[in-house]
Amino acid sequence: MTELADDEGKQLAEQIRKAIDDTNYLTEKQEEVYGTCQSNVVGPKSLSEMAAEQQTLREAVDGLTSRLDELARQSPFLAAEIRTYLEQSAREMAGACNNLGEGRGRLSLEQQREAMFNLNQASIKLLDGLENQKQCNKGGSCNKMSMQMQSMCQKQSQINQETKGQCPKPGDQLSTSQKEGLKRLAGEQGTIRKSLQELQAEFGNRREVLGRLDALAQEAGKIEEMLEDGQVGQELTTANCAYTRGCSMFRNH
Repeated sequence: MTELADDEGKQLAEQIRKAIDDTNYLTEKQEEVYGTCQSNVVGPKSLSEMAAEQQTLREAVDGLTSRLDELARQSPFLAAEIRTYLEQSAREMAGACNNLGEGRGRLSLEQQREAMFNLNQASIKLLDGLENQKQCNKGGSCNKMSMQMQSMCQKQSQINQETKGQCPKPGDQLSTSQKEGLKRLAGEQGTIRKSLQELQAEFGNRREVLGRLDALAQEAGKIEEMLEDGQVGQELTTANCAYTRGCSMFRNH
């Protein structure tokens, strides 16, 4: 790597390390809320006060998720599961906040435990990403495009799997939750499309990859539109297959 690229790698590792620290901090704060809620049947803190603390934590998790989305576009070593764990943690926190606000302190405990579990899982995945980033930095060279394409292929595979889970049974209509799920996947697909376009801008001077990157970005755009519109039929399956074939061409590039 050039000196500049080496500096970028070190900066990425430092940002990942900071994300780990922040995730662990949020876990500790969630443990505090959990402990207070568990022992505070009749105590100095009202449930509404604990609900406010829980809401603050949920917002902090949302902020961390946004930061990691940006970081994932720079480092190929951050697994897509990290976002999934953080999103699940935020959903559990939202449920706990609702229960606390409505006076159901005991019912919030399981959701708080689940929130802590998902934060811990995200931290573990971040540690894996940090180690891989450090190994890449020590190795002195990384095929950045290949690494990023591998990461995007993995994320695309996850989107494809989740899409199958949102598909209605033959003859059924999409439910509200399925429509919301597809819109969320459309947003994730849009992130992949933007990453491909950024990669194309960076490596577009290489004639052997320019056309393939352009084709992949177009396929990602098609998939994004179909997910946004709730089109989960054969056309979407065909587009997913076309993207996957094109993506596989870069695995050993």
